[in-house]
Amino acid sequence: MDLKANLEKFSKNLPLIRCFTSEAINDEDWKDIQDAVQKSMKDNTSLEREDVKISDFESLNLYSYVEEIEDITMKAEKKYSLQQKLKQMKDEMKVFQLEQADYKGITWLIRGWDEINTKLDDQTVATQAMLGSSFMKGRLKNETKAWEGKLNLMSELADEILKVQRNWMYLEPIFSSGDISATMPLEYKMFVEVDTLWKTTMKGIEDDPGLIDLADKEGIMQHFQEANKKLDKI
Repeated sequence: MDLKANLEKFSKNLPLIRCFTSEAINDEDWKDIQDAVQKSMKDNTSLEREDVKISDFESLNLYSYVEEIEDITMKAEKKYSLQQKLKQMKDEMKVFQLEQADYKGITWLIRGWDEINTKLDDQTVATQAMLGSSFMKGRLKNETKAWEGKLNLMSELADEILKVQRNWMYLEPIFSSGDISATMPLEYKMFVEVDTLWKTTMKGIEDDPGLIDLADKEGIMQHFQEANKKLDKI
């Protein structure tokens, strides 16, 4: 057989080679391929990815399922693209840091709230758009929904912290005066508790300014929700 004939014969394998070597094919997708072709295989024949060789294509009757396998691969590559986008978004948030400004030399304030909100809003919109894709299935869908929940948590936490910051800034000069603890003891006690939370949190952010790391701290949301309730009572 001449070279041209050999090439033509081998070219029949190319669609399957491309599918089977695609980096987008994960365990879920390979299971779909197995389900598609298994029905025509002998009961004792197993289609394991690491065992499939070009020389087996004909004996396994894989040429009859090129269209099905290509369709599964196309969907897998769409999912893979979404997976890479999700990874990129997570990586962006891992390095996104809160900026601080000195406050009277006693603590810090968080600045750049517009940037924080824009970043979280953009991520949330992109995540919701991804969840609307027809290719969003299985583990990827669960992972993406979990990320959407994490973004919502960070947005809610940012709102709570900003509210505390505004009210704390208004009350701090008042409760810094010497006689306020005698005239308003209950209010003073609540303010001191909020003041301690604020300064401790700001010191923690100075050491680790990552927003996603702050949101992961145990009880952080509850602490700031309770702080806002106290400030509302003062």
